[in-house]
Amino acid sequence: TESWDDAREAIELLKRTGQGRATFLPLNRLSVLPAIEAPNAPGILGNAAALVTYEPKVAEVALSLLGRTWVAEDLPAARAALDRLGSGPRPTVVTLGGEIVRPGGAVTGGRDSNRRDDSVLAREREYRELPQQIEQAQQKSTRAVAACNALTGQIEKGSLLMEQSRQMLAELARQERQRREQAAETQRRLDRAQQAARWQQERLQQSTAELARLDVQEQEHNQALTQLQTERTAAEEQLAVVEANVEAAGASELLQQLADLRAAAAEAQGHLRSQQALRENQQRTRQSTNDQIRNKEQR
Repeated sequence: TESWDDAREAIELLKRTGQGRATFLPLNRLSVLPAIEAPNAPGILGNAAALVTYEPKVAEVALSLLGRTWVAEDLPAARAALDRLGSGPRPTVVTLGGEIVRPGGAVTGGRDSNRRDDSVLAREREYRELPQQIEQAQQKSTRAVAACNALTGQIEKGSLLMEQSRQMLAELARQERQRREQAAETQRRLDRAQQAARWQQERLQQSTAELARLDVQEQEHNQALTQLQTERTAAEEQLAVVEANVEAAGASELLQQLADLRAAAAEAQGHLRSQQALRENQQRTRQSTNDQIRNKEQR
């Protein structure tokens, strides 16, 4: 505060409002002890008042608060510097980790897990470490993005492979259906061909049986024809004898015999022509049957 009165009024305000307690440094009544210069020793960063910046009007406040305080990197550095310090006033030493070594030898340190370290030195250390932490976070982020991109590429590749596999399966299913349809059509055609072959076999057997029957009939007709030809020849011979006798004798009985013989010869001639026609018909039927059998055997 600017003056003692300002400090007193501030304290009265805290009392009335119950806002807690505070320490005030009246500039017009402040007594500053001489600063204790920090040695140039390993691990000693310097006098705390020299490590901060402040406005000139509060220089005495800064010296009063920080002029007799050293800043060390850690407790071993603080102890080594204090051990080398001879007689005379002893400073308060604070470390970057927040430990405090007091002039009387007391050491304060540790950490409360339920309390955040809000000391100036701790925050200063955090500020110094923050760029490195940011860089590490950026590196992690870059690696994470790269991993994410790689994973995305793998997912896209997998999706493409899955789509190609689905298309391949669909094509294989289509080909399988087509082959099944072709196999069914082939089976139907085979069934029809087998049925036709059975029909042709049956017709062949029937034709063979018919041909055998016609052969028997032809043999019978040939025998009958031969007999008729024999009878005709005999009749013609008898007719010639009778005619000769008629011419020689002129008898009526012989004329009657001649007429009978002529009638018998005409009847035999008619039977002969009928048998010849039947034989020719059988030969044509047999030839047609043979042609059908040869055609079926060729197929």
